[in-house]
Amino acid sequence: MKRRIVSDTYLTDSGSGTLWSDLSSDGKRLFVANFYHHTVSVFNTESGGETVGIAMGAGCNPASVTLLADDSYALVPCFGTGRINVVETSTNILWGFMGLSIDGGGIDSIAVNKAGTKGYVTSFSGNEVWVLSDLP
Repeated sequence: MKRRIVSDTYLTDSGSGTLWSDLSSDGKRLFVANFYHHTVSVFNTESGGETVGIAMGAGCNPASVTLLADDSYALVPCFGTGRINVVETSTNILWGFMGLSIDGGGIDSIAVNKAGTKGYVTSFSGNEVWVLSDLP
């Protein structure tokens, strides 16, 4: 078995608390949640550079990033709130948000089906999974 050693490192700001990431379907863009800096970084995987940092707004500590199957939007759960930010990936602009009524608000990850019609939300502070049926 041949092992591959990491040959590149993408840098975010020191102490940004990078958590989960997602890769575009063509493999050219990497979206990274920066928990403590309240941003999502977008990296060009071909050049290795950060192309943009997208501000998530006050009170949003991004726990993860999930791209829809067609890469049109990124869903970013704001840990500690019941809010899921929606980023339009063609413009890298915060497009809007979805709100959930969750005790404790510890949303931490989202999985989306391949058809892009349903999302499944998990919570750090609970033992439930919520189903989103109205995705952008």
